[in-house]
Parts: sequence; structure tokens; C-alpha cells
Amino acid sequence: MRLCFVVQRYGAEVAGGAEALCGQFAERLAARGHTVSVLTTCARDYDTWEDFYDPGTSDLNGVRVERLAVSAPREPARLRTPPRGRRTRCTERRAEPCAVRRLDARTGAEPRGFADRLRQVAAEVDVVVFFTYLYATTSIGVAAVSGLVPTLLHPTAHEEWPLRLP
Repeated sequence: MRLCFVVQRYGAEVAGGAEALCGQFAERLAARGHTVSVLTTCARDYDTWEDFYDPGTSDLNGVRVERLAVSAPREPARLRTPPRGRRTRCTERRAEPCAVRRLDARTGAEPRGFADRLRQVAAEVDVVVFFTYLYATTSIGVAAVSGLVPTLLHPTAHEEWPLRLP
């Protein structure tokens, strides 16, 4: 089977539970003979999303890793509280779609040319697996390949205010 994992950061130097879990899945499936690739950013740090790795393709433990440069780093202070105040956001049952798009922009991790590149990759694989619900790599990515290829979402969610957004 040909699988593509999409995750916001990936690599031996990346500290993060969702990223580590994605790496374990990818490496174990590759070890079982599947063709496994990862589409990710060049970032190592989730506070700033500054590029750390070089863009391009490499091999890491039997997994083909393609990194795209991040469109723009983020300012960490912008995400410490919800956009309209913690109390309102956390109790809100619904949020207008533009608020969700603004959250994508605030969280960062949107690689340059990501949606187009993901659509190209989707044409070459049997399934695309997204890790972590929170970042633009998932929200933009799922929309980009919807209907083109079977997709899975491993949300790796924990208690945090964006989890309450639709």
C-alpha cells in the first residue's frame, strides 16, 4: 500500500507527541513493506514555525520525507489566548467559518504551495493520513484532497480551547 502522512513537523529533532506518533506509524508501516511518505514543513519549533530543515526530499528511517517551507513564521504571543477572550471562545457552541480560518493563520505551519503539492501527492498514493487536528496542514489538507483519495484523521486532541471550534 502507498501511504502519505501529513503532519505539521517531522524529524528526529522534533519534540512532540503527535509528531512522534506519526513517525512511529510511518516507520513501522515502511518496515512492513509499505511505500510511506510524509509531507510536512521545514519547521522544528511550533512556537515560531521558523524553517529549520532545508526544503526538499530526504529519507529518514525508510520513510520518504518531503518538506515545504513555511509561508510565514508566527508570533507566539498571538496564540496564548483565544481571539475574543478565553471565556467567550471556550463556551461558544458555534464559530463562524472565518474565525476558524483566522485560527489557521494564527497557528501557523502553512507550507508554501501546500494544497497544490498535496493534490499531486494524493494522485500517487492509496490513502492520506493527517495527524493533529489543530494546524493548517490538516484543515487545508483535508479540504484539498477531499474526494480525491481516501483520507484518515488522527486528531491527537487534548483539552484546549480550539477543540471546541466546529
